[in-house]
Amino acid sequence: MTLELRGLSVSYGGGSDVVRDVDLVLETGTFMALIGRNGSGRTSLLRAIAGSIGHRGTIMVNGHRVGGRDASPYRARRHGISLVPERHASIAELTVAENVRMAKGWAPRRSGDEADVLDIFPELRGRWNVRAGLLSGGEQRKLGIALALVSDPRVLLVDEPSLGLDPLTVAAVHEALGLLAADDRIALISDEKLSPGLARLCTRVAGLRDGRIVGPWAPDEPRLAEHLQEVVYA
Repeated sequence: MTLELRGLSVSYGGGSDVVRDVDLVLETGTFMALIGRNGSGRTSLLRAIAGSIGHRGTIMVNGHRVGGRDASPYRARRHGISLVPERHASIAELTVAENVRMAKGWAPRRSGDEADVLDIFPELRGRWNVRAGLLSGGEQRKLGIALALVSDPRVLLVDEPSLGLDPLTVAAVHEALGLLAADDRIALISDEKLSPGLARLCTRVAGLRDGRIVGPWAPDEPRLAEHLQEVVYA
């Protein structure tokens, strides 16, 4: 399994590029942390891969071209790509159960069982028939990851999994991501900083600055913190 990006660029309304000529190849078993400031282009890059916005350049999954200017989330899902966005990963008016069942209906492959969701996030059991819009921020984040689970993605994209969450919830989210990032998947996790929990999960770390990829590096690279400080946070 491979995810290949060649010359990927994204702009809005004819303006300057927010993602610039990104070249990246990820193979099965890769769990990459993508680190960068707010406004660096992280969200736009993930949305382009997921088919939510059009782009220039090439996105390929296992040699099959995905997306382009006629990109769509449906086409991306057919190739096993699933995005957990920073916000609104679920449909607020539907219950937790209805959101999970809808995600199962979208799955191009064998879907995960609802029991899998409750195994990873048992606290959702008591919220099963509650509308998603009434969940706490942490519960909504967990539901978004659960929806990715039941769609059985081969390429998992997660945008800022720790945003606005307390440390205990962040730890639970990272644990769930570790379960999802099994050997037969590719995971690309975008965040502003490389937290210790995220560092323990990833196999590669890349930076994004002004829409351009820097790195990647191994997570045990002795100068990793220095690289991130120089290239991403400077």
